[in-house]
Amino acid sequence: MTFAGVPLWIPGLAALVPAIVFLFVYPHVAANGLRAWLLRWGHPLAWVLISAAAFVGYRFSGELAYYTALAGLTAFLGFFGAWSTATQAEG
Repeated sequence: MTFAGVPLWIPGLAALVPAIVFLFVYPHVAANGLRAWLLRWGHPLAWVLISAAAFVGYRFSGELAYYTALAGLTAFLGFFGAWSTATQAEG
């Protein structure tokens, strides 16, 4: 399967780059519990799931790729929600 003429495994590899970067770069905000977990692991998890969705779409079905990408979006929204509320509490 392709997207705009590009095989999906190429964007899948490209999405692994920010996943690796965000394993080391993350907001250092005082938080605990679920918010702390989302701040540390939510963004890399979102990129890994987006990458996985590209690989799944390339190899298997579009429906499974859709749900994997939806999980990636959910992870990103969880990260963004934790980040936005944590910065508001700090400032």
